[in-house]
Amino acid sequence: MANRTTLLLDTGAALTTLSLKLVPAVDSSSRITVNLAKGSVSAYRLPVGFVLGDSRLKDEHCSFYQNAIVGDFKFGEADGVVGLDVLSSFKFVTLDFKHSVLILEDR
Repeated sequence: MANRTTLLLDTGAALTTLSLKLVPAVDSSSRITVNLAKGSVSAYRLPVGFVLGDSRLKDEHCSFYQNAIVGDFKFGEADGVVGLDVLSSFKFVTLDFKHSVLILEDR
């Protein structure tokens, strides 16, 4: 069974970034250092599979398997950030604020 979580959408983030809470198993050979405004964090660049939307509904989700940055990051109530690496794979990305829906249109 898949874990459900909340991810932030950040159109200014180049890469999708996830917390160790979501991806606890790490490959020490993929260790990198991420520089932040308040210092640096040890993290990992790992291939991760994830689904945006409701995987139980045929046309209501998109599946991804790609490299993400995984580390001891804090995102408030969320467990990660979806960045431009995911968003740029679509022709159009639309935010329907009235209905709280993210619309992703295939290329």
